[in-house]
Amino acid sequence: FITEKRACMIHQAVRLIADELRAFLTDELNTTATVLSLANVADLEQDNDFQMRERILMTVVNIEEESALKNIKSPMLPRADGSVAYEEPPVFINLYLLFTSTYDQSGDFYERALQRLALVIQFFQSKRVFSIHNSPGSSVAGNAAIHPEDRNFLRISLELYTMTFEQINHLWGSLGGHQVPFAMYKARLVRVRDRRTTGTGPVIEEVGTGEKVVPAASSN
Repeated sequence: FITEKRACMIHQAVRLIADELRAFLTDELNTTATVLSLANVADLEQDNDFQMRERILMTVVNIEEESALKNIKSPMLPRADGSVAYEEPPVFINLYLLFTSTYDQSGDFYERALQRLALVIQFFQSKRVFSIHNSPGSSVAGNAAIHPEDRNFLRISLELYTMTFEQINHLWGSLGGHQVPFAMYKARLVRVRDRRTTGTGPVIEEVGTGEKVVPAASSN
């Protein structure tokens, strides 16, 4: 298990979005029932107890590294003895979030599923950027164990991701189930960082090239 102090920001980012969407759906549908669950939609076919029916399921279906931010320099942290500690730069990733609107196939609830999915799209149309600062009611905002730097940096921007029919067919084939009303969103950017230093040493002021010594590039 991952402790909260070392919790991956993927978890916190997904929870933040889920909390805000759940609150919106609960208010719009005027219900006390569970309207949204963080769950693997691939388990829907085995949901014999109907615990995943008649709600929105939020599933992470893909993770990709943001290539534009891949070559950030390793940060140097000054130490009291004059040396510096080196950290590996954080990894910036995008999450592909699948929102499926499930329904009880024994009844005529397909139209209601479409209505709930429309509310999901409506919500993300009105709120595209999520952070702890603009989501004070979320459980993530109230979690004092999250590192202050992560609290300030956590910022996710969502955009509707349009899939081709071939991609849709492959997606539901890999999930092993029948297609239900869904929408895919791409969430940018989630930062994943391990604060353990990779080593210490003096500040590098010159770089040897084999022929001559040149000044090291400034970190500014």
